[in-house]
Amino acid sequence: MSRSATADLLHGLTPTRHRHSLEVARKAAHAGADLIDTRHLADLVTAAQLHDIGYRDDLRQTGFHPLDGAAALRSQGYSDLTCHLVAHHTGAIHEAHTRGIPDQAYGHYSYPEDIAAPLRAVLAWADLTTGPDGTTVKVEQRIAEILQRYPDPDPVHLNTLANRAWLLTAGQHPLGALESRERWERQTPKGRKPLPD
Repeated sequence: MSRSATADLLHGLTPTRHRHSLEVARKAAHAGADLIDTRHLADLVTAAQLHDIGYRDDLRQTGFHPLDGAAALRSQGYSDLTCHLVAHHTGAIHEAHTRGIPDQAYGHYSYPEDIAAPLRAVLAWADLTTGPDGTTVKVEQRIAEILQRYPDPDPVHLNTLANRAWLLTAGQHPLGALESRERWERQTPKGRKPLPD
């Protein structure tokens, strides 16, 4: 997709969320250049720029911004990988479960794990270390800010509490989400549903 199409989508965000999105993209580009297959760097940076466009009123369908953003991008011809990253950003599927959204809602947004998992990890780290106004923060500060902004019983609050350990690990290093996933899977009893991210 063109830069102008991406810029148009960003202009629909609030100024604060716009600054947040640009800083998440900057961090993802910088970390991704060293840590991921550079063939997928453009998709990572585009997804990082656009990960929160589902908050735009004119793009809301379900009220769950990762899926609404991914649906908007899919309808505009963005790559399957970019749409996957937006739909799944920062462990979004965990919150989808908290909200009672069925796994089938993610049917359009699957992608091979060997490619997608490291990209999701870098995006989660960039998002979790960027405050809502675009400033760099520690992941602990970001979690505290989210809990304050979305008080109990908001699904964002409940999801953040339930997945705090995952979020903390994901926000420590650009590939932290991979480490968190591997640790969780080693400790998972047989028969328990695998952790998606």
